[in-house]
Amino acid sequence: MTKDGQWRVRMGVFELIAELAIIFGKEVFCKNLQSIFMGYLLNTAASVRQMGIEKSAILAQNFKQDWIMNEYIPVVVNHYTVDKKGYNYRMCCLNSLAAVMPYIMKDQITQHVIPMYLKATKDDIPNVRFCVSKIIH
Repeated sequence: MTKDGQWRVRMGVFELIAELAIIFGKEVFCKNLQSIFMGYLLNTAASVRQMGIEKSAILAQNFKQDWIMNEYIPVVVNHYTVDKKGYNYRMCCLNSLAAVMPYIMKDQITQHVIPMYLKATKDDIPNVRFCVSKIIH
């Protein structure tokens, strides 16, 4: 159902996955649901991507920095660095990282997040450069 033609259905599925993750815990989520949930990064609907960013922050708050550093950030960075992705998908990745930053330590931000933001400041799309500047600010 994450590939349904109706964006509202897709959004409902991603929301339910995030709620199930909180109910069943990190282990069940990582084993069974995480790969499905991370599909929000590539969803065609902006509303679904925005909801995924918001739910990621809630998951980060519940699962703590171990999950963020080992499971979440590598997937987001990988999605950002894939060639031929539209600027909306790159912005989703940048905003996803911004959403989880409050739940990791400053040295981890410096080591894992800032390099990606620096790469984004050199993006071909002016809107990406502008938005990443706002995020950094």
